Amino acid sequence: KEHLFCATGRTPVYLIWKSLNLFSRKLFVPDFFCKEVVDYWESKGIDIQFYIDDPRDSTPRFDSITASPGDAILVVDFFGIRNGYCWQQWIKENKDVMIIEDHTHDPISDWAKNSIADYSFSSLRKTLPVPDGAILYSPKKHKLLFDDLRKDETAANLKLSAMYLKKDFLIDNITSLKDVFRSLQVEGESLLGTSELLDVSSWTQDQLVNGYPLELRNKRKENIEYFNRLSVDLPVEN
Repeated sequence: KEHLFCATGRTPVYLIWKSLNLFSRKLFVPDFFCKEVVDYWESKGIDIQFYIDDPRDSTPRFDSITASPGDAILVVDFFGIRNGYCWQQWIKENKDVMIIEDHTHDPISDWAKNSIADYSFSSLRKTLPVPDGAILYSPKKHKLLFDDLRKDETAANLKLSAMYLKKDFLIDNITSLKDVFRSLQVEGESLLGTSELLDVSSWTQDQLVNGYPLELRNKRKENIEYFNRLSVDLPVEN
């Protein structure tokens, strides 16, 4: 389907806001969400409001959403464990509210593939071995008329270098590399977080062109199931 690659997961929402000039509208975001990303959106002039959505619950607290027609709501599939059904009735009853879905934790879930949102995005660098990269698409087939992305691969190259050096550190036990790859990693991440509307790097785009490797998703699923088995007897603290 038609899609747009960019460097980071914080970019799609800002692109939507900037391209459609939604700065008079509100964006409702789960209160369980990355503060650094929320701060970035607010710094760009997006009016953020929060609603209650605890990943340990099966559904959000829909009574905490006070969106008006023309506003937008960020719907997040936390840890890739929901199926989206809990949102269907709310979306039907609030057709004038823009739906933006974040499928970062499982970009190829059934929910992501069968989405009915206005826009969906995933930060692919969180689940794939790439130094940067996010994807934006419109399940409702809205045109992606976004031409504001800037080409600068400095941050991605720093992180890619760190990834290769970390591999040597782990596999060959070259302990002297630890400080080197960490400094490259930190510098690259800092640049990604502060640079404006970056396009995806050429290296990452080459890796993504053949799709999402199913074996990586299967391995993540195995890891989650293993973690659940280990944690079943752990005490729960409120």
